[in-house]
Amino acid sequence: MPKIKVDDINIYYTFQGPNNNSSEECDTVIILHGGPGLSDHNLYNFWSILANENRVLFYDMRGHGQSDD
Repeated sequence: MPKIKVDDINIYYTFQGPNNNSSEECDTVIILHGGPGLSDHNLYNFWSILANENRVLFYDMRGHGQSDD
């Protein structure tokens, strides 16, 4: 599972769509979850439709989903 370390916290993220090695330029869309009961990006899988033509970044904010508290 991909994580990036920010200070002493591991933040979970995942990308969908064209990869970095693609020769075609594309936009990056960042999906941010939020609100009570919406604790991680997995509730927003319908945003994946954007990955047909864009790179889509999903990440779990600190203390949510697979990110550290």
